[in-house]
Amino acid sequence: MSYKIVIIERALQEFGALPSGAYEEIRDFIRELAKTPRQLGSIRLVGREGWYVGIGNYRVIYEIDDEQRKITILHIRRGRSLYQ
Repeated sequence: MSYKIVIIERALQEFGALPSGAYEEIRDFIRELAKTPRQLGSIRLVGREGWYVGIGNYRVIYEIDDEQRKITILHIRRGRSLYQ
């Protein structure tokens, strides 16, 4: 059974602003998250709830709710900009 994917407004805007190659790669990753939320390469965040994964020069930050079987995408940005 797959998870429901929810992309919050801020992340949706970040997603829409990606260049085409990165957009497609991240889109495919998000689709795979619905099947396997804790994918190889995903790292649990320290100091807050959530996970992140690097895809090329971009990072996807997300939360997993196993009880409701829901994944919430919080950010999609270039690597360093997440921590500034």
